[in-house]
Amino acid sequence: SPGVQDIANVVDPIVYINRYTFPIFSVSACGDEFTLPDSPRFWYSQLPGPKFLRVIPNAEHTLADVILNVVRCAMCVDPCFCSE
Repeated sequence: SPGVQDIANVVDPIVYINRYTFPIFSVSACGDEFTLPDSPRFWYSQLPGPKFLRVIPNAEHTLADVILNVVRCAMCVDPCFCSE
C-alpha cells in the first residue's frame, strides 16, 4: 500500500545508498527475533564497498550479550570503525 512505501522510503537504509561514502560494517544476528539469518543475501550485494559482514551465531536482536565480540571484530577489520 502507499502508506507502507512511504514509511519504507524513510526507514530503509537501501534508500540512502547513494549517500554512503564510508566503509560499512554490518552485523547479522542468527538468533534475531525479527529477521531471518539469510536476510543479508537480499541486500548485501547492493552496498557499495568497502563493506564487511559479521554473522553472529546464537545472538538475539539487541546483540547485548555479544557486543564486545562485535566491537573487537570491527576493530580488527578496520580501525576506522572505532575511531573518534
